[in-house]
Amino acid sequence: MEARKGIECPTWRPRSKLSSEVQLHLCGSIFTLDKELLALKSAKIAKLLQRSPHEDLSLQLRDIPADQESMELVGRFCHGFEINLSTENVVRVACVAQYLGMTESHCPNNLINMALLFFEHHIIPSWNNSIKALKSAENVLQQAVQLGLVDYCVESIISKVLDDPRLLGEPIKISI
Repeated sequence: MEARKGIECPTWRPRSKLSSEVQLHLCGSIFTLDKELLALKSAKIAKLLQRSPHEDLSLQLRDIPADQESMELVGRFCHGFEINLSTENVVRVACVAQYLGMTESHCPNNLINMALLFFEHHIIPSWNNSIKALKSAENVLQQAVQLGLVDYCVESIISKVLDDPRLLGEPIKISI
């Protein structure tokens, strides 16, 4: 089976086109997505569908570390649309992609790699972006720590402070 960008992704395939759509009740919203396209990009969903093709995926994904925006971006990515990663969403998207197993070993040019490259090129080099990304990780802190994103942000901020302590402003003087 061929993904939209002409890349072979060996994975589970649905038995019939009649059951190709799935409605996921996640993050307080309903997402209508194509099972086949989800399974192409997500090792976790492919495995769940292979095991129980008729079971409600919403129940099996209830602990997904996502908000509505992240799920919309994941859905758009799985359906072959361009997504716009930003300082405010890249950590959450990376956490969802990791949870769903959207890795290069499952399918080339997958979401976790895209998110981590964006993080490396746009977040780490910038003082402000590192702080914003760290703040955006608030609701997915455990997953962001496991991915190492929190450590990268903190190390980036510390290295910038060590390079130029004046970035923090004037030191506080304690008078006794």
